[in-house]
Amino acid sequence: MGEVILVGGFTRKNFPRLGELMECLKNSKPPGKGRRALATLIGLFPLTTALAPTGVPTIALGGILAFLSTILSAMALTIRRPGCGEVEREFREFLRKNKRDKLEIHV
Repeated sequence: MGEVILVGGFTRKNFPRLGELMECLKNSKPPGKGRRALATLIGLFPLTTALAPTGVPTIALGGILAFLSTILSAMALTIRRPGCGEVEREFREFLRKNKRDKLEIHV
């Protein structure tokens, strides 16, 4: 919901560095206009298959380009938080160890 992160219960009790992680996330900057524009341009890259001749290879190429452009545009929007790397890795490992059956969390 917007820029709200809800954390409580098990995580709050068992992850001692939660306050430090939340402080890092709060102080991180959103991606700038340049990064957002780059991500949009990368996202439009699969449209280049419209110039190729029709057929199965073009459809396969379009699918591959769509997949790669999604990954690359997400990478362009990823925010690097140099001071938070250690606590983020620790939290990621904490989530992997304590993953619930139906809850799927990606950090």
